[in-house]
Amino acid sequence: MTNNTLANGFYIPPSRLQFLETVQELLAQTGIVAMEGAVGIGKTTLLEELLTSALPNANKCYLTATNSLNDIQVRSRIIEQLFGNVLFDPEKPLLNAFLEFSGDSQILLAIDNGHFLSGQLVGELLQVVAEFKKRGLNISVLIAFDKQISKTLASITSAMISVLAIPRFNEKESYTLLKQSFENLPSADSTKVKRWIENSQGNPIQLLGFDTSDSFKVVSPLQMNLKLWVSSLVLVSLLLAIGVYVYRQYLTSSQTLPKPLSESTVKSIPEPIVSDWSSAKVKKQVNQAKLKDGIVDKATRQDIVSALQVSMQPETPVKEAVIAPIDTSFAEDTPDSIEHLNRENNPVNEGSQILTQVSEAAIDSTENKTIEPENGPKQSSDVLPPIEVLKVAGYEINNSQMMSLPSSKYVLQLTAVSQESTLESYLKARNLDSTQTRIYKISRNNSDWLVVTYGVFDTISSARETAKKIDNNAWAKSVDAIQQQIKSFNESISQ
Repeated sequence: MTNNTLANGFYIPPSRLQFLETVQELLAQTGIVAMEGAVGIGKTTLLEELLTSALPNANKCYLTATNSLNDIQVRSRIIEQLFGNVLFDPEKPLLNAFLEFSGDSQILLAIDNGHFLSGQLVGELLQVVAEFKKRGLNISVLIAFDKQISKTLASITSAMISVLAIPRFNEKESYTLLKQSFENLPSADSTKVKRWIENSQGNPIQLLGFDTSDSFKVVSPLQMNLKLWVSSLVLVSLLLAIGVYVYRQYLTSSQTLPKPLSESTVKSIPEPIVSDWSSAKVKKQVNQAKLKDGIVDKATRQDIVSALQVSMQPETPVKEAVIAPIDTSFAEDTPDSIEHLNRENNPVNEGSQILTQVSEAAIDSTENKTIEPENGPKQSSDVLPPIEVLKVAGYEINNSQMMSLPSSKYVLQLTAVSQESTLESYLKARNLDSTQTRIYKISRNNSDWLVVTYGVFDTISSARETAKKIDNNAWAKSVDAIQQQIKSFNESISQ
């Protein structure tokens, strides 16, 4: 690292070089250094530089925290990067895994976006640093965070953590960064350069957004606003014209034009069977009957009925129409005979009643039907092949035993081995209760593992209490997690 550039070639001013030296000194004193800065100030660049240059012989881990990562996922990623693929309980605090796997090696842990860490994880990191300092072991933790998002780290008062604000660029350092990043940059006295440096407020990411177009001419804000408003007005007018045109086309095609008529939609209107007594045709026939008999002022009942019969005959006969003759006793018809005449001259009503009765019968027959279930049980496509039950030193290796347990229970994991001979030696040495011991088989990293568990517990706390009596290295594990591992193992061997 030179006086002007970082290891990755990025320019760093003298104020940042001094800041890096201060951070390395505090790492040796306190153990945890939290670097605070806004977005674009250079937190990630400084964190990567410290991870490369500080403690070259240490076992290092780099983690970028996000809002979607929970505490268990963060613990798993830290342990896997530092100590490799080891079996551990991610639900336990970090101190258990660090003391078990770290040994005497020096550790450097760098966490970016530390504002997403929970208060629980921050407390666990403080606990790890305190215990390592007590045992004389070397561990250093670097955290970069933005206090505008979370003030958890900034509010901690402890001798094991130091919070430092990343310094901003001054005017000279800002111009130097622009000079190294852009060719043909105007002098520091240029109006545009001065305005840009002043507005960026020493933030590198804003300085690097400098606009070199228009030959470095400063555009008048009034002209820029005028162009923007004119462009917006033209665009809105064009969209409005297109909308009006489409709307008119829609009205013309779908609403204003009448729909074509088909033969099925045209219904013939039957002529009335009984004409109006006051029609001219009836009066004409009655007058003719009077003149024929020489009677001018008097007309018999028979004359009136004859005139009615003639007047009710249609001038243009309708196809398939049948007109019943009218009885001479028309004036003496009863209501029953009139209803009978209406039924004969309106067969459509009777047809409608018949169709209604047929439809109701069809609906009743459909409702009375029952759907018979298909014969035979359905064959599930998810049935997995059974796992062969093996015995080692009198103990069964049986995945089905674990799958039959309630998923809400917990068991104690005693050990995990990859060889049956190792498992046999372990079981003979421990002499465990066979009624409480369950062994299952899974696959991890392309190799089979035989995992020994003990007991079944309702809560994780009761399992941990029993672990103190059985084996201090035993740790509680949920049955649900084990069943998921067994399902994955069964799917892998069935493929």
